Amino acid sequence: MTDPCLCNDGHSSLKVPGFSDVPLDLEFYPQNRFTHGATEWAQWPNLTARELAMLGLMNDLTEEHGWHENIFDDNLMVDWRKQALSRPLISPKAWDWCLAELRDKAPYFEQTGNIVVFNTGAGIVKSDAVAEMIQTELRDAAELLEAEENAPRQQAVLNLVDPSLFPLVYGRTRVLMDSARVSLDNTINSYGRGEVVPEFPPGYFRRQRHVLPYSAWSEEVTPREENYDDGIWDRRAHYVLREQSTPDPIPRIIWHN
Repeated sequence: MTDPCLCNDGHSSLKVPGFSDVPLDLEFYPQNRFTHGATEWAQWPNLTARELAMLGLMNDLTEEHGWHENIFDDNLMVDWRKQALSRPLISPKAWDWCLAELRDKAPYFEQTGNIVVFNTGAGIVKSDAVAEMIQTELRDAAELLEAEENAPRQQAVLNLVDPSLFPLVYGRTRVLMDSARVSLDNTINSYGRGEVVPEFPPGYFRRQRHVLPYSAWSEEVTPREENYDDGIWDRRAHYVLREQSTPDPIPRIIWHN
């Protein structure tokens, strides 16, 4: 079984769900896409509460700067062990197992800058492979956005980039259908171009708007963002920084694991 050929590269005609005669509710065949977590995948055998606590502990410890070196420091591990045993469900044997697993993962992290956490039936890859200079520039860029944000400082959550701020609105949003893309160098001149999206078809759950997807992978060595991001279109440096901060090895890690 083969899936329909989709295209959203900006070089050919747009072919995505809801456009160019592609059904809005199109789904790839299960073997060709990620599994739906709610209906198609389950952790089996189920994890115990203690196992979940151990996964959480290892995830927290790998957030520590230099963890891959500290994990072999027996003197420091005395303190880490004491802190770990103060957490719910972490017994001495559970700590010994976590310590052994982290020591097993440390050489791979030192080599690649990546580590797989919460790895049971599935896993999550996280990485520190972002140059210190890029980290500093990202913090500076975030501070500029925070300075412009009018939300009260006591607000619990501050959305510097709100993914639902500029959704695709059926019957209103314009879409570039034929071999076109909006570049950072020509953003203003793209205003008013494209075709208005038809009204939302009847009978679907979400009738008015749809949050646009985000794509950052490309065939190039350096990842490039292929979609606009909400609310910061006028800040070219933010896009460039985020492209630079996307670690190149991550797609290959996901593929091989």
